[in-house]
Formats: sequence, structure tokens, C-alpha cells
Amino acid sequence: MTEGIIKYVCHHQQADIDEAIQLKELNEMRDKLIEQNWIGYDKEHEIGFGNISLIHDADQFLISGSQTGHLKQLTNQDVALVTKVNLATNELWCIGQTVASSESMTHAAFYLGSEGFFNAVLHIHDSELWKQYFNVLDTTAESIEYGTPEMAMALFELAEECAEDHLAVIMGGHQDGILIGGLTAACAFNALLSLAQRT
Repeated sequence: MTEGIIKYVCHHQQADIDEAIQLKELNEMRDKLIEQNWIGYDKEHEIGFGNISLIHDADQFLISGSQTGHLKQLTNQDVALVTKVNLATNELWCIGQTVASSESMTHAAFYLGSEGFFNAVLHIHDSELWKQYFNVLDTTAESIEYGTPEMAMALFELAEECAEDHLAVIMGGHQDGILIGGLTAACAFNALLSLAQRT
């Protein structure tokens, strides 16, 4: 079980962050994802799953912290502000009382690949959707594990080619993992709902 393990090189500055406005939006969307069981806590394996991020400015984003899936609401103690990433070297810089999610590099790849077009990224787990849309939607190679530079680069390239207001990707080497970027969080969530209604 490697789920939730941070694989990027983390440069973490432990400090308080004040993101009250974005935190409200993040929690409202996260509530909807929890209702669908797309973000939560796996009691069997004692591990959280799924995460959400929102663009803070042109080159920074706010993301739920590592292993926060069990929390009903996030406070500024439970999120991190990612201030810089380097996909090529698999390095990430963040500020907060918690470390950014293990999937932060994949979120960053969507933001960088879309050149600022996407403003929200949702990473969910859903076994039925994952199976149904495997190789139907864009799907990364099964040999590419989550949290690796290879995954980040694959997602960067897909985001770079995207011409729509959202992009949903099946993570082939990450069981049940689906990543969706959108012009807004609502746009990404509604696209997920549309996929779920077709099952």
C-alpha cells in the first residue's frame, strides 16, 4: 500500500496561512465530493483518499493537506499553499502547518499544462467510474504510478492539448484514481456528475 505516500521532494515552510475566502469555496466543493464518496477515508487501510485544489494566483494554488480525507471540514491548519513546482526535478515548495497532498504534482501539471486556464483540480476515487471509463477517457499508462514525474508529465501533456473547459483523466497506474481539471471547481464537479449519470 503506497497510497498517500509523498513521492516528490518537498520544501515545506511551516507557517500559518490565511486563505479564508478560498477555504470557504474549497470546503463547499469538498462537501459535495464527500457526499458522493469521492473524497474520504478508507477505514480498512486507514488512509485518506482524494483531494482538491484551487488556483490562488497565476502560479500558486491552495490544496488540501496530506492525509486530511477523514476531516469533515478543513481549516487553514489543514491546507497548504503551493508556491512553486519543478516538474522535471519532482520538487515542490509549499507553506502551511501541513504538507501539501501527495498528489500535488499532478495538480500542478494540470495548472501548468493549461497555462492558467484551469482554476480548480479535483482528484477523486471511484472504482465504478474508473473501470467504466478506462481507455474511454484519456487514460495514463498502467506503468505510470501516482506521484511520479512520469505521471506529472503525462498529465501536463494532456492539459496542454485540452481545448475544452474541463479535462477528466483516468489514472491508469493508480487504482480508482480520476483527476479532473476545470475552468472552475463547479465546472469540474458537474462534469464528474455527468459521467456518473451515464453509468
